[in-house]
This record gives sequence, structure tokens and C-alpha cells, in this order.
Amino acid sequence: MLSIYEICYLYFLCQIRKKEQRYLQSIRIKVKSNIFSRKNTLKANLFIKLLDRNDFCNYIGYEFVGDFMNTSSKFVVATHVMVAMAAFKLASGKYRVFKSDFISSSVNTNPVVIRRILGLLRKAGLVTSQTGPEGGSKLAKNPDKITLLEIHDAVEDSCLFHLHYRDPNQECPIGHNIQDALSGVFADAESAIKNVLSKKTLADIARDIMDRSGISKKLSEGLSFEQLTEDFVFESGKLVEKSLPG
Repeated sequence: MLSIYEICYLYFLCQIRKKEQRYLQSIRIKVKSNIFSRKNTLKANLFIKLLDRNDFCNYIGYEFVGDFMNTSSKFVVATHVMVAMAAFKLASGKYRVFKSDFISSSVNTNPVVIRRILGLLRKAGLVTSQTGPEGGSKLAKNPDKITLLEIHDAVEDSCLFHLHYRDPNQECPIGHNIQDALSGVFADAESAIKNVLSKKTLADIARDIMDRSGISKKLSEGLSFEQLTEDFVFESGKLVEKSLPG
């Protein structure tokens, strides 16, 4: 498990602009010498690889935008994970156990990211997990009973909008008053967003995706879930009939 120091230090390193590749070698040296002991070279090498692939931000659940601004992607990834589970339940009528490796291929991220998200969802009572050869995670309750707000609050900070992480210049008239001026605006916006999220369920999003991909149409035509898996494939996210051999 990473220490807070390790996470904070690597978080800082990731803020260096991607185009400034000349810093990568010094980052590698710092990772090896300042954070990890000689006994932890495997961990050091892992993070060097992540830095080289610009994948560390995904590893800790963040995306970096521009120079130093960041926004969390944990909510959208958590929703993606749960929609996969919900769509299977709605299409087949069964709760399936999903492995993190399988889900990560859909999200297109590292399985470590998925396992961290699943841990948060499990803690909130939205999924259950089991170990062993048949281990994995599945929905803890009907997707019609899970709101997007519940998913958001399970994985994200309850505050949607953050003020400055460092106090602005209090001698400046803008810096002195900006937080008071924005606090009320942020509170109103946050209330509105949470109201929308509380009215949308996991099943709503899953059904939307099933409609867009063509799954709902085929099910409405009387095809069973088993027939869909046997006779159809997905191409560019759309359900299409398998080509006959020859």
C-alpha cells in the first residue's frame, strides 16, 4: 500500500507538462532515490513505467488537464463499471460476477484503477465481492434502486466545486473577496447538480446504452440473451449479426 508521502510526491511529479520530456530522467532518479528503498525496486520500476506511459494519473484516479488543473474521473469510471453490471442484469435477468480485468478492458484503463473503484463501491454497499477462482464483483441491489448520486458520493468528495487549495493574496481586492463571492454560486450549482443525479438511476443509464447499441431492439423482437451472445457481435459499439462462414 502506498504511503501518503508517496502519493503526494508522485502526484506532484505528474503535473509536469507532458511535452517537457527532458524532466523524465530526473523524475526516474527521484523516484528511485527519494521515495523507494533498494528493497522496493519493483515498486519504483512500476511507477517509472506509469510515468513513461502518462498513466499514473489514471492509477490514482485523476486526469490532468492543461498545466496544473486536475479533475477527478472516479465518478464516470465508477458509473461505467456499474453500468456494465446493470446492463447484464437488465438483458439477462441475472446478476453476474465481473472480474476487474474484464471491466478494465471496457474502461480502457489499468485493472488496479478498477479494483480501487470497486473497493469504494463495496464500502458504500453498492457492490459485493467474492474471492477465489470464480471471484469478482457484482451489484448489491437492483439497478433501478441505485441513483447516480449514490455512485458519486461513494467515490468522490462530497463537495463538487473546490475553492483555491492555497489561500489567494489577501492584500489584493480580488484575492481577498473571490472566495466569498463564489461560495454562494458554487452552493447553488452543487445543489442543482445533485438534484439531477438523485433523479437518475443506474438502470436509466444502462437502458439508454442498451437502446443506443441495439440490444433493446433485439430483445424487444423476442430474441433471448443467449441468442444475442451466440449470434451477434459488437462492432463500434453496435450489435451486428455474425457473418456466415464462407
